[in-house]
Amino acid sequence: MARQVILEKKAKEKILEQMEYLDEINSDTVADLIIPHMSFDTKKAIRQQAKRQANQLISKMKGKDGSRSWFACKDRYVNVEKTQNMEDLNIIEDSLAKKYVGLNKSKEKIERQKEILSGQLRIDAV
Repeated sequence: MARQVILEKKAKEKILEQMEYLDEINSDTVADLIIPHMSFDTKKAIRQQAKRQANQLISKMKGKDGSRSWFACKDRYVNVEKTQNMEDLNIIEDSLAKKYVGLNKSKEKIERQKEILSGQLRIDAV
């Protein structure tokens, strides 16, 4: 199924531009910015919500040790405790590694901002 365009590229760019000026935001505020630019199909929206709920249920499935068992792989989910497919395991491992790197970059950014706020690091040293 092809991805539907709900928000035109120019509208998305304008909304992101408006968000750049803020130091905090909530999803209601962003939703208010999106709504005037949205096209809407109720049948697709119902299907999308059902798929979102299905994805949440799948991702909450835990194994015997209490950690996640099911992970997205290509266009489906794979139970890493039961699969016999090494390629799928490699794809999932690469995906987790990328998320790990991204989370660590975000953590470093937070630590740097906390140092600035506590006076341990000068802004011009960043």
